Amino acid sequence: MAEQSQAPPPAVPESADVDVKRVMLIAGALASTVIGCAIVAFGLLTWFARNVSQPAGPYSDAGTVQTFAAPRLEATPARDILIFKREKAQKLEHYDWIDRSRGIVHIPIERAMELMVQRGEGASDDERP
Repeated sequence: MAEQSQAPPPAVPESADVDVKRVMLIAGALASTVIGCAIVAFGLLTWFARNVSQPAGPYSDAGTVQTFAAPRLEATPARDILIFKREKAQKLEHYDWIDRSRGIVHIPIERAMELMVQRGEGASDDERP
């Protein structure tokens, strides 16, 4: 039998593995994003740095260093605590009007405790006469 030679089918061109146009488009988008972020970061740094003193360094100008107020210290702490204790003792040990119109008086703590004992207030039901 006679072998018939068949013609091969027409060749279909292969598509390229890499779409160069799409790769260039993505690279351009990435580059513009990085540049945009750098511009935004530089702008934010500039905006945050306005009206702010820079920290002192070895090459800082002495006039540009921000100064702070000195801490307020007690010059005589022993005297201050003594005055404080006297004021508190004054409140505990002396009589004083709180509201004259309603007849409310501040009395020393010792006297208040004596009055409560005399009236029987503050005692439990078992201790009352």
